[in-house]
Parts: sequence; structure tokens; C-alpha cells
Amino acid sequence: MALLACAGLSACGGCPTAEVAAPQPETAEAPSQPITELKPVSKSRLDEGFREPLGDQWVVWRHQVDPSKSVVTTSPEGLVLDLETYARAHDEVSVAAVAWKPAIDFLSGPQTITLSLDWLEDSNASYLTAGLAIVPEAVKLEGDPRDLSEVAHVTFVGAGAGANARREVLVQRHGQEIARDTEGWPEQGREGRPLSKVSLQLVVTDQMIRVEETGREPVSIASSVGFARGRLVLFVASHSNSMRRAVRFTQLRVD
Repeated sequence: MALLACAGLSACGGCPTAEVAAPQPETAEAPSQPITELKPVSKSRLDEGFREPLGDQWVVWRHQVDPSKSVVTTSPEGLVLDLETYARAHDEVSVAAVAWKPAIDFLSGPQTITLSLDWLEDSNASYLTAGLAIVPEAVKLEGDPRDLSEVAHVTFVGAGAGANARREVLVQRHGQEIARDTEGWPEQGREGRPLSKVSLQLVVTDQMIRVEETGREPVSIASSVGFARGRLVLFVASHSNSMRRAVRFTQLRVD
């Protein structure tokens, strides 16, 4: 009875009471957020793999070739430049080229330019040339960049009747050849060498140009480019009466 009486009272000092936990405010569980991978910020002024369409910082042109006989296109594999030169005049050289519009200041310090390309021709590379030219900022972006009176370029040139090629580095000023390196050609390696994937670095200072190609001995030329500011041009060139041939550029980087 005592227990029943206690139960009926609103307050009973002598009755034991169960400890009741204070209610806790409800907290909503934070939604799970995907962790975004932080990508390192590139310090390169240019690091182009050509997997997307060329933007407004690029200039594209063709020289002495019908546009229908030359393709300039990008893909997940890179930038393809190709030419077909059947029925062109014997003394014509056809060119497809792209240039990066921002100029490089070659007096501000050493410049390292990385170039990678795929030599796609596997049967007849005769009179086929592809590579990188450095041209003065003030010149018009047109024609064959090798014809400029002021230019420096590193190119791969078809050698012999097969698919082989040879490398050439040339600096020209006032229309005169200042320096040239052919890796000993034609006295050495007259037949060229097989090419597939090529990767090289061009280190340019105010006193020299150094070429470091993967798998080859480094070469240094005791000459600067000969001008303060210049642009980079990727190009493919071919003499007349040739089937469609292509080169794919897979990287152009400036550090």
C-alpha cells in the first residue's frame, strides 16, 4: 500500500526516483562529401598535350596546299598535321603549321622547351619534314617558317627512300646560316634512323642552344636565337607529288 500511495503522489521525498537523462538536441549527420583530389599547379607557361581543340592563343595556317589536302586536328592522342601534295608544282613546298601566339622573352633567362612527336610515316618519308621553329615576334605567321631571314629550328627530315629520318638544328640570321648540326649527316648515318616516338628538350640561353633528345647524345650550338622575343611554331612540310603523310605532336611545354 505504501508503494501505491507513493506512486499516486506528484512528489514524494521518501520515494526512490529513477534518474532521467536530459534530452539531447538532435544533430543532423553531415552529408558525405567526395574528396576532391588536389592537382599540382603547373609552373609552366605552356604545357599543351593537344587533346582539346586549339583555343584563341593559337594560329593555324597552310601554305601552297589546298585546304582539302591538309588536315590540322586535335584528338586524345595529340595534334595531327598532314599534307597531300599530288599535282603541286615541282618547286613548291607545302606547309601546315600552328603557332602559339604569346611571345617568349629569350633575354629574361634560360628557356626550356619540351617537344614530343610521333613520326607516323612508315613507308616513304622522302622530302617530309616536321619540327619546331622559333620565329621573331614581329613576323607574320604565314608561309614556310624556315624561309625567314631570322629563325632557329629543330626538325626531323626524311632520309633515303624509306621511312627513316635525320635530325637537324639550324640558326639563321639576316638570311645567313649561323650554325647547323646534322649529327654528322651525310658523312655519318646517311640512311637516317628509324623514328617512332620522339621526345626532346631545347634549352635556349643568350649564348647557346642545347638539344637533349631521349636516347641520343646532347648537342650544344654556340649561338643564341638572335632576337629578344619569339614565338613557337610547329609545322610539317613536304615537296610536291607526295601521298598524304602525317606527324602527330603530343606535347609542347615551356619552362
